[in-house]
Amino acid sequence: MKYKLYFTFFVAFLSCVFVQAQNIIRVTPDGEGDGSSWAKASSIEDAVNDASEGDEIWVQAGTYRISETLNLNVSDVKLFGGFDGTEKALGDRDEETNKTIFDGGSSIRILMIDVSANDTVIDGIRFRNGNYTAIIEYHGGGGAIYVNEADNVVIRNCRFIDNTSTSNGAGIYFNLSDGSLVNNCIFNNNSAEYEGGAVFILNSDNGVVIDNSTFNNNYAYDGGAICNEGEVTTPFEVIDCTFQQNESYVSGAALSFWESNGQVRNSSFVNNETMDGRAGAISTVRNSLTLKNNLFQGNKARAGDGGALMSDKAVVYAERCRFISNTTPYEGAAIYNSGTMDIVNSLFQENGAYDDGGAIYNSNRLSVANCTFIDNYNTAVVSASGDYTDTNIYNSVFFGNFTNNPFFYSDIQIVSFNGGNASSDIRRNILEEFPDGTNNQVEVDPLFVNPANNNYRLQSGSPAIDTGLARWFDKVSEETDADTSIDLDGTPRRQGDNVDMGAYESAFTAIPIPECTAITSPENGDTDIALDSEITWETISGAEGYYLSIGTSPGGAELVNREEVSGTSYTPAVNFEENTTYYVNVVPFNETGEAEECEGISFTTETVGEVPGCTEIISPVNGQEEVPLNTDITWEAVPGAEGYFISIGTNPGGSEALEDHQQSETTYSPEADFEANTTYYIRIIPYNDYGKAEGCPEFDFTIH
Repeated sequence: MKYKLYFTFFVAFLSCVFVQAQNIIRVTPDGEGDGSSWAKASSIEDAVNDASEGDEIWVQAGTYRISETLNLNVSDVKLFGGFDGTEKALGDRDEETNKTIFDGGSSIRILMIDVSANDTVIDGIRFRNGNYTAIIEYHGGGGAIYVNEADNVVIRNCRFIDNTSTSNGAGIYFNLSDGSLVNNCIFNNNSAEYEGGAVFILNSDNGVVIDNSTFNNNYAYDGGAICNEGEVTTPFEVIDCTFQQNESYVSGAALSFWESNGQVRNSSFVNNETMDGRAGAISTVRNSLTLKNNLFQGNKARAGDGGALMSDKAVVYAERCRFISNTTPYEGAAIYNSGTMDIVNSLFQENGAYDDGGAIYNSNRLSVANCTFIDNYNTAVVSASGDYTDTNIYNSVFFGNFTNNPFFYSDIQIVSFNGGNASSDIRRNILEEFPDGTNNQVEVDPLFVNPANNNYRLQSGSPAIDTGLARWFDKVSEETDADTSIDLDGTPRRQGDNVDMGAYESAFTAIPIPECTAITSPENGDTDIALDSEITWETISGAEGYYLSIGTSPGGAELVNREEVSGTSYTPAVNFEENTTYYVNVVPFNETGEAEECEGISFTTETVGEVPGCTEIISPVNGQEEVPLNTDITWEAVPGAEGYFISIGTNPGGSEALEDHQQSETTYSPEADFEANTTYYIRIIPYNDYGKAEGCPEFDFTIH
């Protein structure tokens, strides 16, 4: 028991030692002490440069003129601002009231967090007028803070104002910094001459996260607010952030991604602008990017493509995003895509391109499901390339879009030129004008709740309700299926028997679209079908009728083209042709829509041969007299004849001597002699499986 008591005391002693090792250094603007109390406060230079591992630095409100860059080079140091100089606990401070300002005088980088300073925390500091002047053009940066190979750095509750860099990252430069976080910070009026007006991130593999932060009026040549560059294992994340009135000269006024994967969620991009280039909000190049629940409004690319978003050979997935009033004088007012892009549950409203693609311009691979396109200028979606494009649009609503190109449709235009190949699948959409595609509703009113007030949800009775198909949503949606996804409002996507068209799912339901039927006669692959056969199929519950198509090639309908049939059988007005293969498809429909991907059948009709012609008598010759009593009758063989019917009488048309005797040979030998001095009349009728010869002459001869 004694040893146990000693051991317990020893552990408690060590715990006290470790607690005491977490030293608190207090700082005031005029401090000259050791920082052990507010009365003995230290200077900021001594506190930071001499900090030990685990120290906390508490900085009193005031303006600190930084004349030489502060250097943190040990781990687990926490730098807190926002104190009034009386606090005894960290929770007593009020950083909003007690403003702690580090001012670089527009001549010096304010803070360096160096390679050994992992797990650093910067909290409640305002960085103002920091400056970095590049020694080598376009290299380095960080006017306010430079994080150099330090991991898990946390910068929160800070403000970055009027910082500059002649290269990159006027506010913060992260270099090879894994797992770092920027949280609840504000970046205003920061400017970098090259990349990342507020923040630049380079090769930071393990996912820098910027959360709940605001970026206003920042500028850079590329990436007006943020530029992220270099391959990463864990994507760079932007969450719950606001980007407003940021500018870049050439691309990505808010965000620029260069070969670096990213995720942007729950953020807004408003009135950002590229001055002489592309991508008014986000530029993404040769990477993968996920966008979820973001607003893009009023962004502008003044002299390039992509008023809001430019994807250059990137893989982009967008879900529940709003693109409103973005513009470009060129192509793709909301989005320009030259990579692979999938978009679901999103709204494109009043975007305008002076050239083509009021909402989206696609020059590679684009798939869209359950989106709403309203009042976009110069054709909502244009896919065009001299090489190859693939465009798939499903379950979407197009209304009020327009174009100034007399050769383009207002909703969708697929273009190939210079020998390019353009493939498309435009299926189950509401469109104002588009002649191609499958099962689209054209020239119908989608019946929005209140379009005058930008409410594009669906009224009861809308033709968009339950007329989408879940399988097409699932084909495009990467992370959820129709049963688990939510719409643009956050409502469960599937409310009825199927999904609605457009970005908004209604709680109203419609009569279910009928299922496909099965053709019962003829059966698929049947041969030798009679020319007058009827086609029959199974009754389908909920079907108002059936669209019947018949052709002579797969998918053909040149004989019967989607003829409406109310029953479950059909007999052609004209018999089928012999020895011909026919392709038949029957599609049930009702007021909600028609079944989709119904499989047809094929069958081949019988071969109908020719009835044989008539023959000529050889012996006796027609009209011959003095014919012997025991004469045989011989005639010419007829091609295609299987046999002959022979009738003999003593009067024209008579058959009392022989009636319809049937044989295959061309000579008939009577069982008894003919009677003398008698004229006989003979009819020889060739026949086969297809019938008897018609109109054959009667021959006669007279016995001697």
